[in-house]
Amino acid sequence: MKSILHILMLIMFAGTLFSCNDGIVTRTKNVTVKNSEVFEFDLNITGVEEGARIIRQALHFETSIIVRNAATNYNTIYRYKAIDEYYGTDEVEIETCTGGDGIRCDSEERLIIKIKIIP
Repeated sequence: MKSILHILMLIMFAGTLFSCNDGIVTRTKNVTVKNSEVFEFDLNITGVEEGARIIRQALHFETSIIVRNAATNYNTIYRYKAIDEYYGTDEVEIETCTGGDGIRCDSEERLIIKIKIIP
């Protein structure tokens, strides 16, 4: 009985593992910013049940966050500022969820923002 339960659990886990990336679109955005600048990118997410999260954080940041509040008019904004005197490249990966019923997304997307930091 225990082995049947283990096999069923393994099949269920394998099914979720292989279905996780179905329908997820990945796009890349390249930007160039001065080291002293704060870069903001509107993720075009405003719905109550919609959202975004950082799944791979930038490495050379003073600020690298997703902001959504009254100051952004409840638009979902990614905000980045490089650490002082850093020049080079940085990268962040963001996952977004739009549409749906609050339980699951109609549309998932991965956004990779490649940031070139100049003097």
